[in-house]
Amino acid sequence: MYKSISIHNISDRDFNNITVGGVEVGNIKAGEKSDYVNVNMPFAYTVTKMTIDGIYINGQSLNFGSNKLTHEIDIIDLQKGWLDIEVIRE
Repeated sequence: MYKSISIHNISDRDFNNITVGGVEVGNIKAGEKSDYVNVNMPFAYTVTKMTIDGIYINGQSLNFGSNKLTHEIDIIDLQKGWLDIEVIRE
């Protein structure tokens, strides 16, 4: 099943080389939101990968209830690789 997903960077740092579910999103500056990308999701979760300040980091999220979603992402602890990903159903 395909879902439209956008990434909203609610942190104070830029996100680089972002992919969500294997689909390239690009770079998102602090406070900005990406365009929607269509992601094939055979299961209810997806993996988001990116680089922040030269550190590779990834996170998983569950995506239920809608075919159009925004992932609001904040950094909890960059050195430990901890992100806060809130899935907003639209």
